[in-house]
Amino acid sequence: MDEVRRGSSPDAAYPVREVTRLIGDYIEKLGRVWIEGQIVSTKLYGNTYYIAFRDPDADVSLKVVSAAATVEACDPPLQPGARVVLQGSMEWWT
Repeated sequence: MDEVRRGSSPDAAYPVREVTRLIGDYIEKLGRVWIEGQIVSTKLYGNTYYIAFRDPDADVSLKVVSAAATVEACDPPLQPGARVVLQGSMEWWT
């Protein structure tokens, strides 16, 4: 009998936990990447900055999480509206 490929039919559907694990594994394989975009906002919570980062030419954004010391060392300081290039590793949070 032919083996049914996982995710190929309702009877072989992935559970949500498996899909989120697969997405995380794929994103982790990207390693460190350079990303160009625009700062929308920065919020400091404890020793961590949460930055809204968007593509100025498309309706696409992502969240950047960074140590406060890294953000505070930027010269010039990060400001909303600034276009920047950053390097980082991506992570999928379920």
